[in-house]
Amino acid sequence: MENETAAPAAIHETTAQGHQVLPAAEVLSFPPKPRPSTGEARDAMLLKAEQVAALLSVSRAMFWKLHSQGRIPLPIRLSERVVRWRKQELVDWLAAGCPPRDKLILRKVLDIYASTG
Repeated sequence: MENETAAPAAIHETTAQGHQVLPAAEVLSFPPKPRPSTGEARDAMLLKAEQVAALLSVSRAMFWKLHSQGRIPLPIRLSERVVRWRKQELVDWLAAGCPPRDKLILRKVLDIYASTG
């Protein structure tokens, strides 16, 4: 039975410094799994208004109406014209039965007070 970890294919060149160079096909045959960038990880945690509307299964117009009525959690402001909602906060809000924003804030304050008490 042959060894499972076979040696790479023939080396075609050597650099001026003496390093051996594998053929491109050999190097590219098993690319490493790409790691998410910081921006991609942030995007998974912060949602745009359109994404929140889709999460709630409502139109964008209804989403903004709910927002103006104080019925959804507040967003975070990234710049003057960019706002995002924390995905985990929305998930927690849904699990709590979608309470109005003022009751949600009161519940958070009471939870913090109870945990420090």
